[in-house]
Amino acid sequence: MTCLKYLAAGLLALSANVAAAEITDPYCPLTFAPPGKWEQSESGYFRLAAADGAELTGMPIPDSAHGEPLEQVDQKASYFHSMSFGSTNPSAPEQVSGKGWKGLLRQQTTALGPEFQFVVRSEQATCLYYLRVPADASPTRAQELRQVLLSVRPSAGPQS
Repeated sequence: MTCLKYLAAGLLALSANVAAAEITDPYCPLTFAPPGKWEQSESGYFRLAAADGAELTGMPIPDSAHGEPLEQVDQKASYFHSMSFGSTNPSAPEQVSGKGWKGLLRQQTTALGPEFQFVVRSEQATCLYYLRVPADASPTRAQELRQVLLSVRPSAGPQS
C-alpha cells in the first residue's frame, strides 16, 4: 500500500513537472504558456528549448518600428531572416489575435529546418519570435508548437 502511495505521489509530481507553466520574456512584455517542459537559456535574448529540439527565440523590435504596420514589420523580418538563414517557401502571413495583442504568423523553411515566424504587437511593444520545429516532428507536434505562439499574452513589462 505504501508503494502505491509513493507511486501516486511520483506521478503527481511528474505531471506537475510537465504541466504548462507561464514563462515571461525578460526583454519584451509578453508571457507564453507552452505545454510540456521548456528550458530557458541565459543567452542575451529570449530563448526557450524543448527536449525534442523545438526552440523559441525572440527579440523586441525597436520602438521606432512600433508604429509601423505589422505587415511592414513582418516583410522586413522575413527579408532579413531569409538573407541570414535562407528562408524558403514562406506562407502568406496569417492574421492572429488574442486578448491584448495582435500579430502575423507565417510558416517557412530555413537551412535550420521548418519554423514559424511570429510578429506580435501589444499595447506596449512589438516583438519578433521564431519557433523552430524539429525536422522529424509530426503534423500534430507542429500544431502544438503553433499553439505555443498563440498562448501569448501581454505581461507587466520587460524584467531586464
